Amino acid sequence: MRSANTLTVLAALASTTAALNINRHGNWAKPVEERAPKCTNWVTVVETATVYAKQSQPTPTPTPTPAADNNAAAKPTPEVESTPEVIPANGAYEESSRTGESSGSGSSSTPAPLSNKVGFAYNDANLVNELVKSGVKGSWAYNWNSRDDGLDADIDYVPMLWSDRADHLNRWDANIKEMLAKGAKHILSFNEPDIKSQANLTPDAAAKAHVKYVNPYGGNGVRIGAPAVSNSNLAGEGTDWLAEFIPKCRAAGCQIDFCVAHWYSPASDDEGFLKHLQTVRDICGEDTPVWLTEFAPVDGTPADEAAAFLKRNLKVLNDLEWVERYSYFMVGGAKGRLTQGDSTQLTTEGEAYFEG
Repeated sequence: MRSANTLTVLAALASTTAALNINRHGNWAKPVEERAPKCTNWVTVVETATVYAKQSQPTPTPTPTPAADNNAAAKPTPEVESTPEVIPANGAYEESSRTGESSGSGSSSTPAPLSNKVGFAYNDANLVNELVKSGVKGSWAYNWNSRDDGLDADIDYVPMLWSDRADHLNRWDANIKEMLAKGAKHILSFNEPDIKSQANLTPDAAAKAHVKYVNPYGGNGVRIGAPAVSNSNLAGEGTDWLAEFIPKCRAAGCQIDFCVAHWYSPASDDEGFLKHLQTVRDICGEDTPVWLTEFAPVDGTPADEAAAFLKRNLKVLNDLEWVERYSYFMVGGAKGRLTQGDSTQLTTEGEAYFEG
């Protein structure tokens, strides 16, 4: 009897483990919409998660989908250019290289040192402006969109081409030219093309689209990032996708000056968190910096545990020279982890993040 019961328990545990490893999108709460700038819905499809379910998920929270442009997007999904509300991947995300060697269209010069690596992933530019005025530190911001929608000029805005969909491409040329004229020095490529609910592009298609739509705006001091990938451990997603993309990108002549990663998993997985970033670096090349543009423990993580995760790991991120910038998911919105809704009141996680 004991033997039979033991086998039953082991089988149950194995089943549970397999379920957790399905996909970080599995349960994330990332708005699946596209994080577009102000992704409307954000769709916080944070599908950026590692194989855990999405943030709701232990899967990354959906990236907000870019909002439609209205010059904006909403993610939580952070708004993405046309996107959802909590989108960052979650919505804001719309709707998450130089790989060691310069690929093609010239890569830009070495970046100037930043006052700090801390960034704001947002859908509401006014909220970011007010946070900065209140003394919250942060040197740069992005909204899963190609237009800043009113961000103060002293904050380094980074435009993104969320995907090669018509709703994003139709506004891309005018928006990117406007942002570059206002002083933008970095561009983010596609948001989680490895995830079907996000940009959803094959490595080959992404390389060709990157060269066609993003490359033309690089050079002359403007640096370009590789498409942002999730930490999904499903075949063909996450770093599997990136490993296939990089050589295709080089062959196609992509300009890639830094690689971009997203991460959503349990707050206790410090080892997996850092390993994911190291794997991205290994694929892109030691001379290629890494940006972590979306990250957070999976949905449902107690605030004190998430804050402890930040306190443990922000020091590591700040000490790693090759980790150039990072942004926690996100400022404002129902899915935002940094503020109390759309107010400037910081959450427990927000205090840990901005004080880290």
